[in-house]
Amino acid sequence: MTLQKLVREIKSCGVGFDVWEIRNPTDNKGTGKYDFTSLFGNDKKKVLTLLPEKLSTVLHENTCTEVTKIWVDFRSIYNEINTWSHDKSADTFCLDRLQNCLAISFGHHSLNSRLFFFTTTVFLNLLT
Repeated sequence: MTLQKLVREIKSCGVGFDVWEIRNPTDNKGTGKYDFTSLFGNDKKKVLTLLPEKLSTVLHENTCTEVTKIWVDFRSIYNEINTWSHDKSADTFCLDRLQNCLAISFGHHSLNSRLFFFTTTVFLNLLT
């Protein structure tokens, strides 16, 4: 997977999105750390709805199924949060989701940790 391919697929969801390397202010050299465009409102929904099906064009075969499942699960969680009713137990909901995330992140050794971190960071940005 290249970062440029992923950015292109996110943009193809109809949103403005970019990733850039953070520069050192003293010498303007790259730091090896990256930042990305924050998504708001309908842009979040577009990415959560459309991106999972596009990931097969970006990801390696050995991680595609797992990462796509993570994004589909994230979409489900986002939809549940946005249709929350007060009769549901917040403790049970949060505990179930935390257990699922831990199982995904620690249970699948073939999943590239940097890729998981990046996709998780983007998803958490979508939730805020």
